[in-house]
Amino acid sequence: MKKIVTIFIFFIFCVCETVYASNETDKISNSNKIFYTIKNDDCLWVFDDNDKEFLSAEKILDDVVSVSRGYAITIDNTLWDCTGEQPVKIADTVKSISVGYNHVLIVKQDNTLWGYGNNADGKLGLSEDLYETPVKIMNNVEKAEAGSDHSIVLKTDGSVWTFGSNLYGQLGYGDIRSSSIPHKIMENMMDIVAGTSATFAIDINNDLFMCGTMFGNADGNDLDRLIHKTPIKLMESVKDISVDYKRSLVLKTDDTLWQYAFSDWNDDVGIVYISDDVNSIGEWTENGNKKLVLKNNGELYMYQLEVGGHTFEKVTEGVKLPIENYYNNQKNFTDILSKSEEEQKAITSLTKAGIINGVSETEFSPDKSMTRAEIAALLLRMTAEEGGTGNGGFYDVSSDDWYCGVASKSAELGIVKGFEDNTFRGEDTISKLQFVSLVSRTLEKERDYEYKTNDNLSVPDWAKEDVSLAISAGLISENENLDGDITRSEAAVILYKLYDLI
Repeated sequence: MKKIVTIFIFFIFCVCETVYASNETDKISNSNKIFYTIKNDDCLWVFDDNDKEFLSAEKILDDVVSVSRGYAITIDNTLWDCTGEQPVKIADTVKSISVGYNHVLIVKQDNTLWGYGNNADGKLGLSEDLYETPVKIMNNVEKAEAGSDHSIVLKTDGSVWTFGSNLYGQLGYGDIRSSSIPHKIMENMMDIVAGTSATFAIDINNDLFMCGTMFGNADGNDLDRLIHKTPIKLMESVKDISVDYKRSLVLKTDDTLWQYAFSDWNDDVGIVYISDDVNSIGEWTENGNKKLVLKNNGELYMYQLEVGGHTFEKVTEGVKLPIENYYNNQKNFTDILSKSEEEQKAITSLTKAGIINGVSETEFSPDKSMTRAEIAALLLRMTAEEGGTGNGGFYDVSSDDWYCGVASKSAELGIVKGFEDNTFRGEDTISKLQFVSLVSRTLEKERDYEYKTNDNLSVPDWAKEDVSLAISAGLISENENLDGDITRSEAAVILYKLYDLI
C-alpha cells in the first residue's frame, strides 16, 4: 500500500528532572486519511481510511516509541519521516515532535527546540522564509505543539509561549498581530494542545484554558464575537482535547470521552458521552469527521461523525499504551520568604525548570555567594551545552577539578575569557559585574541583539559592551548596582530573565 503524505552535578546546583506531566510516547496518529499506530511488537503500522478491519495494514518501521502525523521516533531517539515510499531519517537525539500544516517542531533530549519548513508569519520564531533542515529555535522546552500556522511552547518552568499567525487571537496576548517573537501568555501549566486556530493549555489542576477560536473561517463582524484574544478558562477535569471546526473530543481525568459541539452563540453545547476507560485520542482526519481512540486495554477504536450522530467501532487490538511520566520539582524553600516577590518567583521558576536547586529540600541559601565555576556550569546547562575536553588553556585548571570541562567549553564559546594571567579562578566568588558579563555573553551566543555600547558607563572598559547589552536586553536596569559579589537570589533574578530570552 502506498503511503501519502553533560550534565554537571555538584552540591549547590544540580540537574533535576522536568517538572510537569509529559506524554512523550504517542502511539496513535494520522496524516490526512492515513492512520498510524504502534502495536505491542513496537512496530509502526499504517492503514488507510477504508481499512476499518485493519486487514491490509502495513508494517513500515521497527522499534518505534512515538508517532505524530507520520513522523516516528525510534528507540534510539532518531526521527523518521514515514509519509513517503520509504522512511527517511531527519534528526538524532529527538524527544518529541509536532507537525503543523507546513512546519515541523522538534524537541530534543536536551530540551532544545528545533524547527523546519515554512516560516510564514514567524511560526518558527526565526527570520528566514523557509528552512529545509532543522534549525535551533530556543532552549529549555518541555513540549512544543504546531497549529496550522502558529506554534505553542511549554517551557520547563511551566510557562506557555506562542508565536506565528495571530489572525484569530491564538497567540493570546491581547490583539491579532502576528509575531515571530515568542510571547509568554500563561504560567503553571502542565500540558499544551494546538488547535487549527486556537491555543489550549491544561494547568496543574486539570483546568483547560483556551485562546483563539473554534471557528477558523470566521470573518468580518464575527471575528470579535467568536475569538478570544487572551486565555479564558473553558472547562475543568480535562486530560486532553482534540479540536476541529466547531467540535472537539475531550478526554476527562476520569478517562471518560466526550464530544463537545460548539455553536456560533454558545461555547458549550451539544455535550455527548462517547465512552469510558479511554487512554488517549488522536487527531481529526482532513475532512474533520474521523479520529482514532485508544482504550486502556489496548483496543483501538474509530470514532466517526455521521449525519445525526456518530459511530464508535473497534478497529484492532494489541496497541501499545503510552507511558505518562510525572515529575515534580516544586520546592517550598522556607528561607526565601523575606525576599522580594521578584526573587521568590525567579527562584521558584528556575527550580521548577530544573535549572537550579536548593542546598536542601527546604533551604535555598539566598544570601550565599557563588563561585565563577558554579555560574559557568549553570549557564552551560541553561543553553544545553556539554562540557569540553582539556582545561581551556587555563593554568589553574587541572583534569582533577570538577569544572575542568566547564572551563574548557566556556572558553570555547567565549563566555568565560579568564584573566590576563590566563587563569580561570573557578573557586573564587564571582562579582556582580563579572556575573552580568557572563550572562550577557551567553545571551549574545544564543540571540542576535542590536545594541549600542555606552562608553559613559561607570564600569571597566572590558565590561562596557557586556553591560550595555545587559541593559538593552532588560537583564539589568541602567542604575543597577554592580558592586560586591552576586548572591544566589540576585543571580536567580537575572538568570530567570535570561531564561525567558533564550
